[in-house]
Amino acid sequence: MGEYLRRFWLPALQSEDAPTNEGEPYRIKLLGESLLAFRNTEGRVGILQEACAHRGVSLFYGRNEDCGLRCVFHGWKYDVDGHVVDMPNEPPESRFKEKIKPIGYPTAEVGGVVWVFMGQGNPPPLPDFAWVSAEHLVVTKRYQDCNWLAVVEGGVDSSHVTFLHSTLKDDEGKERPNPIPGIGETLQTNDGFPRFDIVETKYGYMVGARRNVADPDRYYWRITQLVLPFYWMAPSPEDGPYYSCKIAVPVDDDNTINWTISWHPQRPISDEDLAVIMAGVGQHVVDVLPPDPSKPYGNCRPSQNRWNVYEIDRERQKRAEFTGVHGLGMQDQYIQESMGVVPDTAREHLGSSDLAVIKLRRRLHQEIDREQDRSAYPYTTNSLRDLRGATMFLDKNTSWIQEIVDKIDLPDVLYES
Repeated sequence: MGEYLRRFWLPALQSEDAPTNEGEPYRIKLLGESLLAFRNTEGRVGILQEACAHRGVSLFYGRNEDCGLRCVFHGWKYDVDGHVVDMPNEPPESRFKEKIKPIGYPTAEVGGVVWVFMGQGNPPPLPDFAWVSAEHLVVTKRYQDCNWLAVVEGGVDSSHVTFLHSTLKDDEGKERPNPIPGIGETLQTNDGFPRFDIVETKYGYMVGARRNVADPDRYYWRITQLVLPFYWMAPSPEDGPYYSCKIAVPVDDDNTINWTISWHPQRPISDEDLAVIMAGVGQHVVDVLPPDPSKPYGNCRPSQNRWNVYEIDRERQKRAEFTGVHGLGMQDQYIQESMGVVPDTAREHLGSSDLAVIKLRRRLHQEIDREQDRSAYPYTTNSLRDLRGATMFLDKNTSWIQEIVDKIDLPDVLYES
């Protein structure tokens, strides 16, 4: 799996994590490797292995100076690509530094995100999501103590939203049925058993989850996009304030950086919508512990965590909401972490509502088998540009796939049947 993931660009850090030229390095960890990000004198961001190639000293304590990161032990200096550009403890005529393999990885900085490619050979194109070039977006990330695949599986599981994210009473204390996810409180359903329809694509698959509603002639459809290897787009209302993309990047086998990116294609996210985001009631988790530069991603560790049992409010759980835990994002996180850092899938009993999870596991096995086939890279030009989740009410004889033909170039992205 690790070699498969190295075929892709990985979101590594936010641009704001390395805000200053010649500033302090920022510790990260990806695919089990301890890394450092630093912004050089000219503003370029480099991502290097943390250990100096000489004696293994941590470069976190190095000097960020004159377009390079210099180890304070013996003065070896690295540029943003990881090449040794100065070796002052060797004689001037020495060519020893030319024999040292670079300890850096290629990077790109777009969409407020610094990306890194940790694979072999030339990097593929960056994924062309709409938000990558959007002018108006909000980016947050959080550290999660569980395997990345459990996080992605939670994202494509549409059946849990009727339960995990439901509320029991309105603001006036009146009983109410579960709201339809993503479209507010005015339209409601008690249908806890969505029927799934999954369409395979070159980039991953589309999940259609169908629910019954009060109108006997229509269905409610909730469409989620899964983009390999670890992106998904859950629905926003068709007239919603913004769209969102989620990303689960593996730190190692046991930990994940869970990204949430929200954007609007035409206008800034309004102050009112931003206030909701910053309140942490949705997918963005913004309440974090004080920064700890000694840890990878030490500035995005949630203040709600397993050590304070996620600040669960048992009284609120009884009287107001299903979980008693604040925020949709944290509700997802605490459930996923509660399954263990690497869930024991041998103990599971998957049913018909788990079809998207089953399909994801099978698809990843298929992709790993095709690992050496570079032509199997799942992104094609503009194939991701118009992707987003969707919600819609459709007549029972209307195909949900047909309804999104205008939004996605289906002939280009669907697999041959």
